Amino acid sequence: MKKGIIPILLALILSLGASCQKGRDEKVKVLLLGLDGLEWAVLLPLLERGELPHMASLMQRGSYGQIESLVPTLSPAIWTTVATGKSPAKHGIPHFVWNDEAGNPHLYTTNMRRCKAFWNILSEEGYSVNVVGWWISYPAEKIKGVMVSQYISTEQVDGNWKGTFKEKIPGQVYPETLFADLEPFIQEAREQLDQTLKKYLGIFHRPIEEPEITLLQDSRWSILADDIYYHVTCSLLKTHPASLVALYLGGTDLIGHRFWRYMEPEHYFYPISVNAIENFRTMIPDYYRAVDRLLGDLLQKMDENCTVIIVSDHGMHPDFLKKPDSRQNSAHHEDGPPGVLMVAGPGIAHSDYPIPPGRRFPAKEAIPSLGKVADITPTILYLYDLPAALDMDGSIMTQLFKKEWLETHKPVYGSSYEIRGPASQNGEDYTTPLDREMIDRLKDLGYIQ
Repeated sequence: MKKGIIPILLALILSLGASCQKGRDEKVKVLLLGLDGLEWAVLLPLLERGELPHMASLMQRGSYGQIESLVPTLSPAIWTTVATGKSPAKHGIPHFVWNDEAGNPHLYTTNMRRCKAFWNILSEEGYSVNVVGWWISYPAEKIKGVMVSQYISTEQVDGNWKGTFKEKIPGQVYPETLFADLEPFIQEAREQLDQTLKKYLGIFHRPIEEPEITLLQDSRWSILADDIYYHVTCSLLKTHPASLVALYLGGTDLIGHRFWRYMEPEHYFYPISVNAIENFRTMIPDYYRAVDRLLGDLLQKMDENCTVIIVSDHGMHPDFLKKPDSRQNSAHHEDGPPGVLMVAGPGIAHSDYPIPPGRRFPAKEAIPSLGKVADITPTILYLYDLPAALDMDGSIMTQLFKKEWLETHKPVYGSSYEIRGPASQNGEDYTTPLDREMIDRLKDLGYIQ
């Protein structure tokens, strides 16, 4: 808990600008994998059948549970809360866009964030950090490590959703000199997109008609982005190893929105073609299986003693049961369903939930909440023996750790990391010619009007 005499004393110390960290352990390794919209109701049947072996391994040797989201469930707001431990009211990123005095929409950018993210704090403490594909990471920030902003995915496609490399936009990568090293991954991903789609989605054996043709076409950019981010992360593990590696993948959310009705057609009160059901019934499970394979590949490249954190910003469930919305979505998360949390590594306790006879994992209803999205950054700081801050809305999730670990790694709190200066330099607008394209996509997904 944040309240008490010890945290108050520590707050006084940190408020004077002193660091409360213990002896620094440069061997600390963390993999933070953000999977947008990951849902327990989809995961558990796949886990039972042994089709997600790498996630299953993490769960069997670590802790797992639900994690409370925010309402409204807007990705920029939630993922910035994950990265800062603070609410949108404090970190200043409440939505996808902001409107100027004339009513014109503009995308939020990193310089508009009002507080430091975990990558700023760890960099200041001397730890190397690689961040790839995170929401609101453009322009890339100067950190001790590498930041590849989410703008790379937007930069690769034109209005016809076909791969195209447009003019270079400054600020997509830090250090900027690495951009040339990343271009081959982008080019290769575009050229092999059709093969990549088969890898993630499988092969379709029935004729494809509308609206499924459009659904597939409009999903290509998200799959392309995930593939680029994954390969860039793997490359950085070789060329620029870091103490903490953070990777965001968004395809799990988009595929869930688009294709849920084919996975569970019995929930919907309108006709769905037999061909479409045959083609796309396994679309969402296939994507989950693909992500599990990526996870296994990443774990092979990481230190065997690293702490692995998998987190989703929210869950998902069927929606628009009487008819699809204007964008043909058939699942949503507007009510803020809890997300997924899995943590494994040194000092992490083993979850012990009641499991029905003949099953390997508990029912979703038996999986408790382990915390909220704002708790991720305080817990990451704790892994580094750094104090969480009292001005954060999240807390250290001590329930994740073994008792003996907690006895030798006492959770501590200090007042604020902001006393060392803000993470962002100013409120300058970094609008680029590609912002309109991204805004059009957000409208297509239904996140903005």
